[in-house]
Amino acid sequence: LRGKLLFRDLLGRKSFFQVAAWAIAGIELAERDALLLEQLGVNTQLLDPHIWPLAAARRVAAQGAPLARVMAGGSAAMFTRNITVEPVAAFVRLLDEVQGALDGGMSLDAFVRRQLRERRRLPGFGRPVLGPDERVPHALRLLRSHGRSGGASVRLTRRLERLLHRAKGLRLNSAGLQGAVMRDLGFSPTAAGAFCAL
Repeated sequence: LRGKLLFRDLLGRKSFFQVAAWAIAGIELAERDALLLEQLGVNTQLLDPHIWPLAAARRVAAQGAPLARVMAGGSAAMFTRNITVEPVAAFVRLLDEVQGALDGGMSLDAFVRRQLRERRRLPGFGRPVLGPDERVPHALRLLRSHGRSGGASVRLTRRLERLLHRAKGLRLNSAGLQGAVMRDLGFSPTAAGAFCAL
C-alpha cells in the first residue's frame, strides 16, 4: 500500500484511520491526529440523531432489514450532496481559494465582502433550519485537547467566522471545522472528502 507492506509495516502498528489516511492521501498521521479525526467523526455523526445517514440506517433497521441493507441505506444517504463528504471537501476548496486571494494581496475582509456582494453561499458556515451547530464547541474542545486548535487553517477559519458572523450572523458548522483540521493535516479537498466517507 503506497510502498508499505500490510503485515510488516501496518498491521498491529497503525490504526485504521492512520492506514486510511495513508491509502487515500499518502499522509502519515500521528496517532494523536488519527484519534482526533476519529473523535471528530463521532462528534459529527452521533451528536445529532437527525443526521440523514443515521436516520436512514435507523429506518431501514427498524423494518428488520439485515445489516448489509442497513449499511447500504446509511451509506447511500451519506453520499448525497449536502452530507459530510461534499461539504468538507468544499470547505477545504474554499480555504484554498481564500489563501490564494490573501497570497495575491487581497484582505480577508475584502474577500468576504466580495463573496457576500455576489451572494455566494460559502460552505462550512450556517446551518439551515436548525441554527447554530451545537457540535462546534465540542469539536473545538477536542482540537484544544489534541493540540490542533492553532493550525493555520483553523485560525483562518475562525477569522472568516468572525467576519461572516458580523456581516450576516453566520456561524461555523461542523463540516467547516472538520475541513479546516483536515487541511492543516495535509489533506487535499478530494482526499478530505474521501476520508470523511469512512
